[in-house]
Amino acid sequence: FTQLNLRTIEYVMNDLGLPMDITHTIMDKWGYTGSACMPMALDDAVVNNIGPEPGELVIFCGSGAGYTMAATAFEWTA
Repeated sequence: FTQLNLRTIEYVMNDLGLPMDITHTIMDKWGYTGSACMPMALDDAVVNNIGPEPGELVIFCGSGAGYTMAATAFEWTA
């Protein structure tokens, strides 16, 4: 998710019925970095050996001002 507000990420994960341990946050390390936070979070998870396993689904969900939102899903193969 866009790393703007941890409480919002917790709310969305709870609303989806998903545990927080399947997402990764970096705002505590680098603050708000805009849409760059999504690949940054993936890289941070991979570097710290907590990234996705081959075959797992990875989802980026970005939001902007107002009602702007985009998402993509891909299978991790690295």
